[in-house]
Amino acid sequence: MVERVSWRNERADWGAAPPYGAYRWHYGDYEQAHQLAEEALRVSLACRDQHGVAVAQTVLGQIAYLVGRYEDARHYSRDSLAIERELGNRWGLVFTLVSLGRVDQALGAYEDAQRSFQEGLAIRLAFGDTRGTALCLNYLGDTAHALADFGEARRCYQESLALFKEIGNQAGAATSLTKLGYNALALHELESARAYFYDALRTAWGAQAIPRALEAIAGVAETLAADEPDRARELASLVHHHPAATQESRDRTATILAHMESSATKNADALVHEGDQARRLQAVVATLLRTEAQL
Repeated sequence: MVERVSWRNERADWGAAPPYGAYRWHYGDYEQAHQLAEEALRVSLACRDQHGVAVAQTVLGQIAYLVGRYEDARHYSRDSLAIERELGNRWGLVFTLVSLGRVDQALGAYEDAQRSFQEGLAIRLAFGDTRGTALCLNYLGDTAHALADFGEARRCYQESLALFKEIGNQAGAATSLTKLGYNALALHELESARAYFYDALRTAWGAQAIPRALEAIAGVAETLAADEPDRARELASLVHHHPAATQESRDRTATILAHMESSATKNADALVHEGDQARRLQAVVATLLRTEAQL
């Protein structure tokens, strides 16, 4: 039997912990985000607030996904999903569905991921939630991309981008642009891909959405790998060692670096790892955007 206890009444002082944790991961501070969500989970359990438990576990699952702990992410998301279904909380349910779908996608369970995203999209549309609809479209695009349905992926990403622009969500728009870039790369449309990545970088940097900016830089590195390998290596190394990079960005740049492995690569990696990453990132972004303006 699930007890319906409102954390807003019981412990209003910690109520901001789960969303504040999400706010911290927006800037790539995954460790603090995790600590805040764990605190929220402890208090929710103490208050016997099952909705609070579900919210905290969803946030913990999303953080685990971002840093590549996919089995932990699946565990948190499944537990949260069961609670939200029992509570009949459709708003909480949609967040958990998306989290579980992303984990299933990362683990190659594309049909399961697609079902979760489609159920989440139906709920978002019923609520008239533009941002949530855009997110679900991006995730459905990812599934289509993974299944090599690049036309459907492009349609989803373009619809998502239009919605994010409509509501002025720069971080979301940057994500859609980056996804369009990788979709163009899969279609061997190099110039289109490069344009999308630069647009994503400019948009993400304007919102100071650092993980999104790093995703765009990883994309730029891929477009340079054949013709400017040294520059591609430098960008990939920066992203790979930056603490705000998501696991997906690390995996992409690891592939680039593996293809260019040399003593020079290792030395460059060490310098990036030990240097002032914030200042280095700022300098790299400024150079890339100047270069893009001259193209």
